[in-house]
Amino acid sequence: MGIEGDYGNLSIDLNGINVVPDIDLTFHASSPVGLPDIDQPLKYSQAIHGLRFHLADQQLREAAIPITDLAGCVKIDTVPGPTVTSVNHIDVKGSGELQTLNYLDPYPEVAGLDPKLTKLGLDLLTAYYTHFFTGNDVQYHPTLAGC
Repeated sequence: MGIEGDYGNLSIDLNGINVVPDIDLTFHASSPVGLPDIDQPLKYSQAIHGLRFHLADQQLREAAIPITDLAGCVKIDTVPGPTVTSVNHIDVKGSGELQTLNYLDPYPEVAGLDPKLTKLGLDLLTAYYTHFFTGNDVQYHPTLAGC
């Protein structure tokens, strides 16, 4: 969701959420820089009692966590750049520029799925879907050294 305009503060609160999904899938991601591919099974049937909000602005910022393995590290920067994350409540302060709010992150976390990997996926999704027509700004910084 894009938020832009002249306002002081926008608060969003959620309560009373109780969703019981039945999900069984495998997420596959190929590495753009020669690191091992990721195969992440996802089985989710626990009750969801909240949503984690992810707010981003139009600044280039480091997205989530660096991807590491024995061969090196990849740091990822995105526009929109992530600024604030919270569960079931968020305050969006008027900034005069476009801000992006993503709420596709169930709480509690999906069992077996690293919350940092979820955040990285959401940061990349936000960068690619919000700048679909104007060109996104995602920068990959691979190194052979550790992060």
